[in-house]
Order: sequence, then structure tokens, then C-alpha cells
Amino acid sequence: MIERALRLIVWLLVGTAAVVVTALALRLWTDLEDPYWLFQAGVDAQVEAGLPGVAIDPDDPLLRRRMIVITASINERSAAHVIPRLHYLSALDPRTPIDLVVTTTGGWRDSAFAIIDTMRTIAAPVNTLAVGGCYSAGTLVVAGGTGTRAASRDALLMVHANLDGSDEPFAQEPRELAREARFWKTRARLPGDWDLDGGGSYYLTAEEAKQFGIVDVVRDDVER
Repeated sequence: MIERALRLIVWLLVGTAAVVVTALALRLWTDLEDPYWLFQAGVDAQVEAGLPGVAIDPDDPLLRRRMIVITASINERSAAHVIPRLHYLSALDPRTPIDLVVTTTGGWRDSAFAIIDTMRTIAAPVNTLAVGGCYSAGTLVVAGGTGTRAASRDALLMVHANLDGSDEPFAQEPRELAREARFWKTRARLPGDWDLDGGGSYYLTAEEAKQFGIVDVVRDDVER
């Protein structure tokens, strides 16, 4: 009888704790301005940390054509896929261009600039091509190409900063904004009235992206 009573008390305590934790989680969820962002950040962290990279296969038909394709979020995992292949192809042939094809909903600036910095530091020129939808960090990567920067005829591109300012010493946000402002100043001709540090998002057709200097050419068909 005593043992059964103790077991009942334990179950009651566990049940009460579960209810309290669930209530607190729901309160946090409803208090968040954008709860989906928290969920997506958690998914990205799991993807970046928990999945192994794919080894370079010299017989990969795309690599043999000196082509790399990004079709996912720009994050540590995609950077870990792209950067070694850029170095590999440049080491094989430092003169022949590499083609980097990009379609993505966006991602993390640091990962985008890691790819951009790699394109800048290898010898082989990197042609970039935006296809489908190429947004945010993806547009940075396309604009950062060191060869011919292109967009397919029906591609949509998006530019934004989406960062909040901060007056704290050595804060991250103002430095990210300054880095992005320097990048766009040298890699495009964005209108002066675009509010990149105020959360504005600007969607562009391929022709508009060419008009603003984000890409150099618009392609009806990928060169064969």
C-alpha cells in the first residue's frame, strides 16, 4: 500500500512538472514576436552541427564540368560544401572559370561572406548564376562572383539587411551593416533611398538586378 502511494505521488509530481514546463514554453512562444524564427534557428543549428559533410568526388559530373550548385539555405553546412570545392577546382586549374549556380531562400551573412571571401582569394575566376529564387544571402553570393555574374531570365533576387542597430561598444550589428554597405558600394549600384538598415526588402527581376549592377548579364538559357 505504501509503495503504491509513493508511486502515485511520484507520478503526480512528474505530471505537475510537465504541465509547468509546457505552460512556460507556451508563454515564451506566444511572447515571441516571430516564434517561427526560433524554430527555424533551431533547425539550422541542428543541420549545421549534426550532419556530416560530403567528401569531394573527383568523378562527380558537375565537378568535372567545374560546376558547383547551391540549392539550400546559406549556412555553415552549405559553406562547408562550397568552399573546399572552390579551392579544389582552382588548384586543379587556376585559369579556367568555375560556375557557381545559386537558388536559395537566404541564410546567414557570415556563411555568405565566407564563400565570397573564398572566391576573392582563389586564382580561378568564379562565374555566378542566380536561378529560380535567389534571396538575401544568396544574392550576396551571386553579386560577389569574380567572373561573370548572371541571372536566368525568370529569376527573382532579393536584397535586404534586416538588422537592428546597436549602440553597444563592439556590437555585432553595426559591423555587419558596415560590411554589407562596403560590399554593395563596390559590387552594385543600389538606389540611395533603399533603407537597408531599417528592415526593407527589395525584390528584383533579372533585368532590374542587371540595371542595379547586382549581375552583369541576363541569360535566357544556361550556356552549354
